[in-house]
Amino acid sequence: MRDADAGTPEDAGVVDVGTDAGSTPAAGQDAGPSDVGRVYSPLVGADGGEMRLVVDVEPGSSCASLMPEPVDAVVTDIDISPNRLFWFGGTTNGRGDLLITAGTDCCNFFATASDGGVQRIAEAGPIVPQADNFLFDSIEQGACLICNATLMTYPGAGIVPLGTGLADSKNCSFAARTERDGAYVSCTGPFLPEVKPPTFSRYDASLGLVWTKTGNGNWLVGVDAQDKLLEANLNDQWRWVDESLTPLSEWFSAGGFPSPLIGGGFLDGTTRVIPSGSAAVMPVPDWLAARSGVNIVRGGRAYALSAGDCALEIRDPAGTLCGAVTIVNCRRPPSASLDGSITMDTNQIGASSQTRYVTWPRLLR
Repeated sequence: MRDADAGTPEDAGVVDVGTDAGSTPAAGQDAGPSDVGRVYSPLVGADGGEMRLVVDVEPGSSCASLMPEPVDAVVTDIDISPNRLFWFGGTTNGRGDLLITAGTDCCNFFATASDGGVQRIAEAGPIVPQADNFLFDSIEQGACLICNATLMTYPGAGIVPLGTGLADSKNCSFAARTERDGAYVSCTGPFLPEVKPPTFSRYDASLGLVWTKTGNGNWLVGVDAQDKLLEANLNDQWRWVDESLTPLSEWFSAGGFPSPLIGGGFLDGTTRVIPSGSAAVMPVPDWLAARSGVNIVRGGRAYALSAGDCALEIRDPAGTLCGAVTIVNCRRPPSASLDGSITMDTNQIGASSQTRYVTWPRLLR
């Protein structure tokens, strides 16, 4: 990995790339009193103009203390010349380790930045940052009609096969624990050459088996902050169960992809709030409606909610507006990782040999 200094607003030319192995943050500049917003100096990207962090505190807000102080950015430059890749976003775990997503014409994969290049880790699928590693579903991609899926950790060697979808395979769903490490895995089959009973298991952060028992064959949708599980049946319905698979609610109609809420329960797409352990779904309050991204930040004390192309609103659990964090001239909408970092790329459309990732480390921790 090569780190670079970002110039001040007056030094808006090409950023000088260092060759040392250390992390050199971007230069900072306080643009004014903390109660009227804070601006740090811009980082010059490959396109789209200067990118910079702005923190604005909502005047008179009762939760203004939840707004962060600005932090200097860390820049990671990658050059894989003469090869070319498509570059996508990055995410960090609880230690601040950066994992990026890149791709070729056929498939996407996870990689780490190493010595100015990339180290390919595994095929890309759903990813969950944990305290000390990443938990992800590596889905084989390419010409296969039925592709292998594997639950894996990085760093580490934890592996749980999730199956191929064929009748002679054990086929599984998983749900990572919210605000905790590890995951639950629900499996059915194989059904050939003989039928095997379903299983339900819990794994720790390294995918070491904690326990396993006979399952009910239902598909896992999510696990909330109270360790209550949302599961699905074949009739497009959901219900809550505990880890003994004892039902906690009646079946109710399924919805969109659920996002965990502070204290338990889920935001169901953009239309419903699903209280923890209850089928009594409620309409989404106005302040949560139509959000393309919902992240829990500040140690579970606040939400970072997508607001336009380049901003995150910071709100307390009751919805009070605390302020906003904006990445001016962002290349894609920002989101907060597990450790509160925001990582942006400076990529142009299409494949390229060079790219730059900019991280504001632990800004919303």
